[in-house]
Amino acid sequence: VIVNTRNLSFFHSNQNFSNITGYSLKELKNLCVKDITHPEDWPSVYKKTRNFVENSKGIYTLEQRCIRKDKQIRWIQINGISLYKKSKDTKYALVNVQDITDKKLSQLMIKQSEEKYRFLAKNITDTLMVVDEKGIIAFVSESVKNLIGYSSSELVGSNANTYIHPEDSKLIFTALNQLNHGQVTISLPYRLLKKNKDIIWIESSIKKTIWETNKCYLIVSRDISVRKKAEFELRESEEKYRMLFNNADVLVSVYNREGTCLLMNRKLAHFFGGNPDDFIGKSFMELHLEMGSEYIKRIQEVMDSKVSKEYEDAVNFSSGERWLLSKVHPVKNASGEIYAAQIISQDITQRKKAEISLSQSEEKIKSALKEKEILLKELYHRTKNNMLVIISMLSLQSDY
Repeated sequence: VIVNTRNLSFFHSNQNFSNITGYSLKELKNLCVKDITHPEDWPSVYKKTRNFVENSKGIYTLEQRCIRKDKQIRWIQINGISLYKKSKDTKYALVNVQDITDKKLSQLMIKQSEEKYRFLAKNITDTLMVVDEKGIIAFVSESVKNLIGYSSSELVGSNANTYIHPEDSKLIFTALNQLNHGQVTISLPYRLLKKNKDIIWIESSIKKTIWETNKCYLIVSRDISVRKKAEFELRESEEKYRMLFNNADVLVSVYNREGTCLLMNRKLAHFFGGNPDDFIGKSFMELHLEMGSEYIKRIQEVMDSKVSKEYEDAVNFSSGERWLLSKVHPVKNASGEIYAAQIISQDITQRKKAEISLSQSEEKIKSALKEKEILLKELYHRTKNNMLVIISMLSLQSDY
């Protein structure tokens, strides 16, 4: 395009410029730069154009919005140089015009994406970190200060390994090695050292990425110290329960509705002649062939009624017959649903033997007392008869 710099009219245009603006070549001859310039851009376009006209040095470069004939807005890039004078007061500029709408839209999308990313990085509760292949921190979100006490400016440029607990460095190295050999994403818990020297647990999701043309690792982390503490306390609680469970002086076992053993303590396993693992997974029919169906029936009754029940049985074990006083309780899962029954049994063999012995002794005493009563009755009867004979003889003697 050749532009008359005195009034900024289009002196000559080619077909490409006509395609960009939507005006015909004939129409363009009656238009000036202002006619196709977006109103918001005109002040800066005019100022820069007048400055170029007055100085007539160098190349005139400008990006502006163009309003086409159909009112569509296109972005154009202008590169112009000063030409000759046709008259004393007239100058011309040769202007190369390019449609850069697609480029500007791409830049705008990238800018919007970057702004959204910055907003997320600034406000997200998780911590975002970009670490290069040498372990140097290239970027970290501001939330890192709440995580370990360091500001993002303190961390960028430093080695990430500095803040990892020494015992967990090998774990991180192994994870990065797996990523380098094809694994897409890795999630793992590990410990960090805070600025105040405290230790916190975090969980990070790590994946490979490109950051400013360099191969890096994108790490998204969150504080899981509370969860880890709860897990540790739960593990301690489970260990204590397991210790009490296995060392209890009573026989403890848990069965599902079908009568399959889910848990068994050492004392009960000892009665069966083995270890708990030998019997877990076996059914009542395998453990107590003669009473298996009765035990399964009891378990189902307790689970259905949701009420504990008590039973007293003589049970045959490999070590011999034992008398057990058993209490069957329904067991609930985390959702509150009854999924099993727990049987807590007390060995009452000695008590039963004592009761049987006492019962037998009572029977003997009763038998002895009965025999004594019979003997006394017989003695009374015989003594009475003898006395009657004596009285009769004495009576006869007195008569004579």
